[in-house]
Amino acid sequence: MLLPQGRGGRQHEAMNDRARVPVPGPSPYQADLLVTVARERTILSSGFLAGLCVFFAPLAILACGLLAAYVASLVNEGQDSIVGVGRPLTRADFRAVFAPAVDEAPLLLSAGLLGVLLAQFRRWLFLHAEAADLAFGRRPFFREFAFIYGLLVSLALGVAATHGGWTQVERLLRGAPAFLLLMLCATWLAQAVWSYCFRNIIELLASGPEREAAAALARPGRRLKTRGSHA
Repeated sequence: MLLPQGRGGRQHEAMNDRARVPVPGPSPYQADLLVTVARERTILSSGFLAGLCVFFAPLAILACGLLAAYVASLVNEGQDSIVGVGRPLTRADFRAVFAPAVDEAPLLLSAGLLGVLLAQFRRWLFLHAEAADLAFGRRPFFREFAFIYGLLVSLALGVAATHGGWTQVERLLRGAPAFLLLMLCATWLAQAVWSYCFRNIIELLASGPEREAAAALARPGRRLKTRGSHA
């Protein structure tokens, strides 16, 4: 025969039920939550460094291609090679890979500033999103893509105007269909590189209180109640 449980028994069962509830682990999208709670300098620094990474990414790919061609020329010395360059590679070839970082310093700075603008725009988007969506990796992708697209088109027109004047701008406008399609590809690549670098850099630069605030947002039922930076 079952005896009625007293108050202590009911409390004991409630404690056991709570103990059986799995404790949520850290969100794999904590970097997105950090954007909403991190300090302004953390956001700006991460965006700037990620913008520089976008500038150096194609240069690094070119450097890897030159190294592959150099290794292929050593392995297939005296024979035809698919990746051969037709002439011996010199130190000048490798120095020229990263020469734009010095010769085009204004463009390098522009890439960093565009990264700052994109970081601020992402922060604004995330502050108007639900914390649960960010905790599960759901973010406004297409609005950010359109913003990057506008930035890159403006940058390309600005570079054309400063380097070739109005004549160069007219050439781009005459080839507008191909130019705009090329900008779509460049936007996709830039967004992928910038997002990857930004997520890793902000996690590296975030302080302890910022990480704790981001972890608190990942708990069920939490909402973004503030519109300012984390103190």
